[in-house]
Amino acid sequence: AAPTPTLAPGLEKGTKDLVTQVLACSAQAESLSLQAKNALGQVTVLSVPGQITRAVADAASRQESLALQDGWYSTGDLGYLDKDGFLFLTGRMKNLIILSNGENISPEELENDFHKDLAVNEVLVYEKDNKIIAEIYPDEEHMGDTGYFEALMEKVNEGRPAYKQIASVKLRDTEFIKNTSKKIVRYKNIPQ
Repeated sequence: AAPTPTLAPGLEKGTKDLVTQVLACSAQAESLSLQAKNALGQVTVLSVPGQITRAVADAASRQESLALQDGWYSTGDLGYLDKDGFLFLTGRMKNLIILSNGENISPEELENDFHKDLAVNEVLVYEKDNKIIAEIYPDEEHMGDTGYFEALMEKVNEGRPAYKQIASVKLRDTEFIKNTSKKIVRYKNIPQ
């Protein structure tokens, strides 16, 4: 039987903590792999005849390419397996920020910490001039309250290595540009 994705224990649907879609997966260890540095890495899945091969055929018909190496499919997700074997998705490879010093940052990790605060309606983390910026669309009550969000930035930065810390917060008074499924379109919202 195919693995059944389920929510990780203790989390409820609809909570802001689920922005990264934390999943627990009952997959067998031999059908899931993380090619990881420091326990965080790219998620790859062993090709299951009729499933991954179908995805490859569908992608080929759309002139896309899927990375299959020795039967392993690269999902494009970043994640880790905890000590109990639960898979936690933390971000996407295509969104990874690579700083000039070679350090990698998953913006979703930082965005999730901002989303824990109810004053944050939307947030987008990006790199500008080798600094990490958090652009926030706040709730109506906190619109323009830079002091509140500077304090929130300090809280998010607490305990993080210097290269992963937010350098500044930028507030906006309009929602981010989104696609038809209401997801923020990164490339259309990051200043050039």
